[in-house]
Amino acid sequence: MRKTACILLFLMLLTTGLLAQVQGSLSQMDGKWIMHVWGSHSQRGYAHGYLLGQPVRQIIRGYMFQLVAMGSPATYNQLISFYLNHFNVEAKYQQEAQGILDGMQAAGTDIYFTEMERNFIKEDILLFNCLYDLYYYTGSVLGNPNLQVNCATLASWQSTTQADSLLNGNLVISRLMDWNQDATLIANPLLLVSHPTETDEQKWISFGYPGMIGTVSGISASGKAAFLNTGNLHDFNNLNGLHPITLSLRNGIELDDYNNDGWDDIWDVELSIASKLSLSGMIAHVVSESPAAMSIVVETNNMFGTAFRTHATNDVIPPYHLAATNHFRALTNPVCCTRYANIADSLAVSSAVSAKRQLRILFGAAGLENNLMAMQYTPVSGNILWSAASLSQPAYQLPMLQFNRSELLNFSTPNQDETAVLPVRNISVYPNPAPAGTDIRIKLNYETDAPLLIYNLKGQKVATLNGKGRDREWNGKTDDGSNAGAGIYLLRHNPAYRENGTAKLLLLQ
Repeated sequence: MRKTACILLFLMLLTTGLLAQVQGSLSQMDGKWIMHVWGSHSQRGYAHGYLLGQPVRQIIRGYMFQLVAMGSPATYNQLISFYLNHFNVEAKYQQEAQGILDGMQAAGTDIYFTEMERNFIKEDILLFNCLYDLYYYTGSVLGNPNLQVNCATLASWQSTTQADSLLNGNLVISRLMDWNQDATLIANPLLLVSHPTETDEQKWISFGYPGMIGTVSGISASGKAAFLNTGNLHDFNNLNGLHPITLSLRNGIELDDYNNDGWDDIWDVELSIASKLSLSGMIAHVVSESPAAMSIVVETNNMFGTAFRTHATNDVIPPYHLAATNHFRALTNPVCCTRYANIADSLAVSSAVSAKRQLRILFGAAGLENNLMAMQYTPVSGNILWSAASLSQPAYQLPMLQFNRSELLNFSTPNQDETAVLPVRNISVYPNPAPAGTDIRIKLNYETDAPLLIYNLKGQKVATLNGKGRDREWNGKTDDGSNAGAGIYLLRHNPAYRENGTAKLLLLQ
């Protein structure tokens, strides 16, 4: 596994004062966030916001406001109003979204939404999680044709993978997630591992972005997985009681037995989609090895309802393969899709695949320039491959990191979590976390010419920032001119001049 930076962050007691538990850990690997959170929905949300508050802020402002709402406060307000009037989100997710905001504020993240002239609210978080549902609405109603939320998947099993000595007939699925090439998203890919304490929930893994509490690519502890695509028909006739499709997918992945049939399998995800009403047309590719290798593609539409297809209902693709792009093939009559046809053509040459050949087929047939994430998952072994786009290359052209489901989920969460201080929120830091070599901008909420002091976690002063007014800047150098090492630093205003102000900074390698 190639690592360019891996800083494991366990929150520690930084100072004295108001105390709150932060039940999470954060690491970074090849520029990708890997975060574990544990506890109740509220506690997991709090850790999410505390650890990744600045990226959450960037995504809401840079992606949701600037791209989805086209930089228009009136349009953004219209989206918020639409959410409030038409969506019905469970209390547990309301609490988790509020927990993110509380954690952001506790960590000293600036929660003022400059463009909207107000503080962030939990609805800003929940609106981000409605992105797939708003796909058609933003184009047809708000006039934004530029939102791209596509994707493609290919699953193979039984006779098609029997010749591969590593698969031996077991199921493997490859996935492309294609969104707008947004710099904020590209800078913040997130592998989130959730460890619930609720008795009816299981541990699960999600590949997304900071602030995303639903899932578009999720894997449960029991091994089932679901990957979300958009459909091609978005007709709607019912706007009452809408439910974000990403949260419906999470329900099917996270809950132990959503349909109460005694099995924890793909049909839990199918019902979690069918029992809720989404706004846009959606496609979910669901796989499991329990009790046997299974794969279905669930298609749902606000007007037409929900249907599913299996490999037995394939038209041009051989049996024991199942592909999904962005076109319905069961809910409505299929239409031509170039990427789907390309997959079929590759499999017509030979239906036998290895894990590597499956990736090559999907990449060659459906690889797009706006591919933000690529992954492959083998349920029986738990092996996961994952890559994320750079500013210059789509994800499928980049090396993939390797993980294992059991290793990720066997992460040991402390019984007695470390306690982190709620800092006095009169110092903001950007960017935070900050890569080495970055000029770090610091803003005080008051005018002063007193120095700002920077300490490491041993309590040793490493830098003194002098200046006048509200603004300071740190180049990552210590007072003796050397580079400060990667880790957590505490920024504190000199108490001799004013009541202490405190902020926390994570400096990366």
